[in-house]
Parts: sequence; structure tokens; C-alpha cells
Amino acid sequence: MDKKIFAILITVFFTATCAQAQLIFGARAGFNLTTFSSKNDGKKSAIREYIKYKQGFQIGLVGEKELTEKFSSQLGILFTTQGWKFHFEDITKSTINLNYLQISFSPMYKYDIGQKKLFFQICPYFGYALGGKSKIETTIDGNTEKEEQKIVFGSERGEMKILDWGAGFCTGLQFDNIQIGFSYNRGFANLSNVENVSEKINGFTIFTTYLFGK
Repeated sequence: MDKKIFAILITVFFTATCAQAQLIFGARAGFNLTTFSSKNDGKKSAIREYIKYKQGFQIGLVGEKELTEKFSSQLGILFTTQGWKFHFEDITKSTINLNYLQISFSPMYKYDIGQKKLFFQICPYFGYALGGKSKIETTIDGNTEKEEQKIVFGSERGEMKILDWGAGFCTGLQFDNIQIGFSYNRGFANLSNVENVSEKINGFTIFTTYLFGK
């Protein structure tokens, strides 16, 4: 079912893209810093203090349509790496690496400041997990063991849900055909299949977009 939903989203994305007569295409690359929030029965999980941010990246294509002098709409399809780290004293260290195909649609407001433009975006996004791995390092009595496991996506207990969705809140500057922005990304999808447990990915992104033919 999740695959069908994401296939529908991809179809809607390309249909909307093709419907834009004067769409300007561009390339985007960015740096991600992500972590995750965890709740149990609506209360913050005790392990949250051991969760750290993980570095990642994003790369992909965008299309932008100018609606008025100040308003635009922007479509994007990105490959993005996310995840988090878990450090418990000097005993356990683990890293969760997740790869997503992400599509987004964002209204954009631009305000002229001299030869530059200040822009603001609210960017709903949908992500489909392409894969993931966990790396675990455990040290007991000076002996260290390392283990690597493939993350299983699905609807069973112990598996991670394959669909992620949320919204980004972005601001930045545009210099001619180059946009440099900063975004806070809030995940709304609960990725856990465990009853009364909520796990969501949140983070920050710094990105650069180059618009061709602008």
C-alpha cells in the first residue's frame, strides 16, 4: 500500500511539472543534519538525551514557476540521506543511516533587497525509503565489538515504516539564478510500528540551488 501511495505522489509530481508552461529547472545540493524525536505513551522517551545529530546530504532537481512578481511555486525531487546517532556513555555507539527519495512542493515568497531577493518557503514533503543500515559499536571491559545490520522496512513490529512526510520551513537569499537557503524540517510521520511509541525524523538543511536559463 505504501508503494502505491508513493507511486501516486510521483505521478502527481510529474503531472504538475509538465503542466507548468514556463517552468525553470535547476539543480540542488545540500548538507543535512538530522536526528529523531521519540515518545512513549505521549511522554518523552528516556533515551532522548543519548540521541545525537547525524550528518548527511541531499542532491536532486527542482522546477520553479513564477506566479507573480513576488510569489513563486517550486517543485523538487531529491535523493537525501538522513538518520541519527546514539551514544550511551562509552559503552554503546550506534549510527542509523537512511536513504530517501523525497518529493516536495513549496510556495515561495520573494522580497527585493537591492540586487538580491530574500525568500521564504513552506515546503511539505513526502519521502520513500530506498534503504538503510545501522552500525553498532559495543565496548565491555575494554573489548569492542562492531556489528552492521540492514534496516527492514514494513508494517511489522521491529520494522520501520517506509513512508515519511513532514514540512520544511525555509529562508534564504537569491543572487540572480543562485539560491542559498536554510531550512528546519519537521517530520510528522510516525516511523515506528510499536504501539504507543512515536518516532519522527527532524533536522536542518543548508542548500544551494542553481536555476538554469533564468
